Amino acid sequence: MNQNNKIDDLTTGPLFINYLKQLGLTENDGINLRNQLYYEYNNNYINLAELEDRLIQLITKTLKNNGLNYPYNDYFDDNEKYLIYLYNQKHMTMHCHICKEVILYNDTYCHNCGEKTGYKSSNVIGYNNSNSNENYTHPTNTSHENKTTPGDKNRLYAIITYLIALDNKPSDSYRPEESLFKNYNITREELEKIMLNSNLISNQEENNFYSLTNTGLELIASNPQIFFYNKFLKQYPPNLFEELYQSHKNELSLPEIGLIFIKNYERKYVNEFKWKSYRNTLLTEYIIEDLTKNESRIETILKIFICDINPWKDNELTNVYQVVVPFICENIKKIVKDCNLSKDDLYSYFIKAVEDIKLPKLVIKEEEIFERLLNIVHDESIDLIQSEVIYEINQIIGNKKYNIKTKKDYEEVINLLNK
Repeated sequence: MNQNNKIDDLTTGPLFINYLKQLGLTENDGINLRNQLYYEYNNNYINLAELEDRLIQLITKTLKNNGLNYPYNDYFDDNEKYLIYLYNQKHMTMHCHICKEVILYNDTYCHNCGEKTGYKSSNVIGYNNSNSNENYTHPTNTSHENKTTPGDKNRLYAIITYLIALDNKPSDSYRPEESLFKNYNITREELEKIMLNSNLISNQEENNFYSLTNTGLELIASNPQIFFYNKFLKQYPPNLFEELYQSHKNELSLPEIGLIFIKNYERKYVNEFKWKSYRNTLLTEYIIEDLTKNESRIETILKIFICDINPWKDNELTNVYQVVVPFICENIKKIVKDCNLSKDDLYSYFIKAVEDIKLPKLVIKEEEIFERLLNIVHDESIDLIQSEVIYEINQIIGNKKYNIKTKKDYEEVINLLNK
């Protein structure tokens, strides 16, 4: 393959542009990446076989220069990759001019109040403020909101997911990927048929590429909870979030509703002995709290650190795990700096986190965890902390893991640790 074609294949096209956008980068960043690859190849710094690896290195460097994180570390599961992607996006924020909520710079609508923002999508067809449309049929085919079935809710969430993707499409030929709708039990083709019949999208050129209509824009604006769900809670069932939203939407903000929702999952996972999943719900909680600058975020991220350093995972106690997650460490250091926390301040938040955390037992002693926390704040070696903690865990539980799927399993492990 000609090197020019190879470089262009790697760094152009709607998929690459969309990928950069998901990471929090821009199309201009993509142009700079492509130019750098051309420069290094033409000057014999890299060969053809090294292009892909070098591109990943350049993307990682660009993210770091912009204060962002690369979300595709092998250690992270899909939920954590998605959450880190959201964290990257939050660095590009502004405030809604109506409710003052923090929103992303390219949000067409505020996820809290539904107000159209100053951002203008180039893909919008003649947006106007009219709420009337004689030909509009609601895509869930229901007259009353409280009579919608789980299938109706799934369909509405899928439709708005499609519309949001379409409103931010990187090119005229873009079509949202089928994988976006795998959790909604509906295919892309079925969605498109419903949306065409409901005048949510148009297909003026009789091809497979669609554009958003005024009606589609209005549907996004009238459902800010789905916008919020897509940004923060996409890994959880939409039906349950929708029920909670409808129950509290008149008295609570969307971030407040989101935190209630995620705390319900915290309890669920603890009852199922799934402490890694519990830890991941804390990470979701932290992302929401950090975006809204909720003071509770300090205690929450310390809980995550405590979970990470202890060997409780989903249905097991193990000596094989990553003790220190760089993403969490960097955020702890940032919070300590931004909030100007002294050692005593940090200890006060740490004790609150210890008292409230839902782990069965601190396998690593409280004072040792705090010492490791101070090591992190003072930029000591993560690898050294990792090796020292694993050595200590092996001294306590031996070079083995224990499965915990029943109450009996749980009690046996606790008795072992108490000896």
